[in-house]
Amino acid sequence: MSTYKPIMSEWNWGRDINGYYGTRVFVTSTDADAIALPDLGDSWSTALPTLTVKKWDVKYINDNPNCPQRIVVSYDSYYVANPEYDESGGGGTNNSDLLPISIDMAPDYDTYNNPADSTSTKYWYWADGVAVPPAVAPKRATGVTLFRLLPQESFIISRYVFGTNLVAYHNIAKNTVGKVNNGLWMGLDIGTVRFDGVQFEEIRNDRKGTQRKWLAKLKFSAKLKSGDTWNKLYNPETNTYDEMLFYSGVGANGAKMYEEANLVTLFTFGAAALSASPVVPTATYTPIGGPVTGMT
Repeated sequence: MSTYKPIMSEWNWGRDINGYYGTRVFVTSTDADAIALPDLGDSWSTALPTLTVKKWDVKYINDNPNCPQRIVVSYDSYYVANPEYDESGGGGTNNSDLLPISIDMAPDYDTYNNPADSTSTKYWYWADGVAVPPAVAPKRATGVTLFRLLPQESFIISRYVFGTNLVAYHNIAKNTVGKVNNGLWMGLDIGTVRFDGVQFEEIRNDRKGTQRKWLAKLKFSAKLKSGDTWNKLYNPETNTYDEMLFYSGVGANGAKMYEEANLVTLFTFGAAALSASPVVPTATYTPIGGPVTGMT
């Protein structure tokens, strides 16, 4: 295996608007102080861990293949980041609070099935079926299913995840998918926010895997109708949203449709994490059917 003598007089490093850069020069040698070349991805020093080897340029001295080789090793801390995201500071600096929050208002439907029991005193009826005199009940809309559009929001909140935390963080996300918030979260009531999954996008790789970094896009859906949650359905008998439980036998405790979980952990675990969930501004909508609390 070839060894190389460092030409220290030609070593240099500096910094510009994009980060750090540097150059080291070696020549092939069998001297006692000869060393191995730094590998792609190796850092300049422990003090500059993000300044890493990006390429080698190899050339024979005097262009003579009988002469030693001269190797110029180029370092820099530049990397291609997604321009959609502001990662000011680089080098592992925590800027999670600068990441965007994407919010999308989407439709959600309430379904109303008229009671099949003809003795029920609460039901939908045809507007032209009001009986005269008023003592006679109006004409029941038997067999009719009605749908009402309600506001529901889906949103994405992003954070960084470093390579050393990826496996553990992936397990946390996997065990939280499909669950709803177990406490007041971002100004939204218990059970109104559901975690729908995460997309990981690698935005940094030093080619050796020691400084890998991912952007995690966390996806949520929120119920915005006042009194509604993921574990409730509209009850026409009471004209309210009532919790649904699954009955599995005499004396059995009813299970909810969606398990509850602490969604804050999705933001506070691992390096480049926030100290708490990000703040999403709130507002009040007033659609047909009454006030709805949600996010702007």
